[in-house]
Amino acid sequence: MSGYGNQYAYNRGTGYNSNAYSNNQFYQPSNQQISVASFADAPMTFIATSTANFMQRHYVMTILWALGLLIVTMGRGYTVDDTTEFNYNKALDEAERIEQKHVSEAYVHEDAMYQRYYRSKGWFSCDAYCQQNYQDYIRAQKRLKDAKELHNAAMSEARAVIGIFSDYAVSDARRLFWDCWEWGKNFAKRITWYDAIFLAIDSRNESIYAYFGRMIIRVLVNFTIGFISALFSFVWQLWWFVRSYKAGIMGLVFFVLGSIAAFSMIASAIGAMYVGTAGAAAVVVNMAAPQLEAGRRRRRVHYQ
Repeated sequence: MSGYGNQYAYNRGTGYNSNAYSNNQFYQPSNQQISVASFADAPMTFIATSTANFMQRHYVMTILWALGLLIVTMGRGYTVDDTTEFNYNKALDEAERIEQKHVSEAYVHEDAMYQRYYRSKGWFSCDAYCQQNYQDYIRAQKRLKDAKELHNAAMSEARAVIGIFSDYAVSDARRLFWDCWEWGKNFAKRITWYDAIFLAIDSRNESIYAYFGRMIIRVLVNFTIGFISALFSFVWQLWWFVRSYKAGIMGLVFFVLGSIAAFSMIASAIGAMYVGTAGAAAVVVNMAAPQLEAGRRRRRVHYQ
C-alpha cells in the first residue's frame, strides 16, 4: 500500500511530490498592480473614445450636428419693418375675428347637434327622427371643418406677410420645438415612474444597489426614447408649420435648417445625459476606491 502511495506521490526519477499543493498554487499574486482608481476613468474613457471614433466615421453627421448648433445659436430671423408689422397685425385681427365668429359658433352648433342625435338614438336602433338628427350632425361637422379651413387660410395670409425667416416665424418655430421637448420629457417621466414601481416589485430579493443600477439604465433608455420621439414629432409639425407660410422654396430651406437644428439639440441632450451618468459613476468609484483597495489587500494577505 505504501509502495503504491510512493509511486503515485513522486515523479519517476525526480523525487518531486506532485500532490503537495499549497495555497500559493491557487492564488498567484500578479506583479502588475491594477489600481481600483484606474476603473474610475473607464466610463469617461469609453465614451470619449467611442465619440471620437463615431465622429471620424460619420463626419457628415458630425458636420450637420455642428451646423445645427450654429443655427440654434445664431438663428434669430430678420426684424420686420413697421409697415410690414402693421399689415401683419391687421391680418391677424381678421383671422382672430374669423375664429371668434365662425369657428366658435361652429363648435357650439356641432356640439348641440351631437347631443340631439345622441339623445334620440337607441341602444341598437335609430328611427327616422334619429336619422334626421344624424344628418344634421353631419352637416354641423362639415360647417365646423369649413370654418377651420377659413381660419387657417386667414392665418396663412397673415404669416405670408412677414415671411418664413422673420423673427416672428423663428420664435414660433422655437416655441413649437420646446413644446415637443416638454411632451417627450413628460412621456419619459411617466414611463420611468411605472418602471420604478414594477422594478421595485421585481427586485425584492436584490440589493438596493442593484435596484438603483437597473433604474439608472431604465432612465437613460426612457429619456432617449422620449427625446427621439420629440424630434420626430417636431419634424412632422414643422412641415405643416412651414406650409402655412406659403413660402415655396424658402419654406423648404427653413424646414431643412430647422430639422438640423432640432437634431443637434436632441443629440446634444442625449450625449450630455450619458456623459453626466458616466461622470457620476466615476465619482462613485473614486469615493469607494479606498474601501475597495483595503478589501483587496485583505484578500491578498489571506491567500498568501
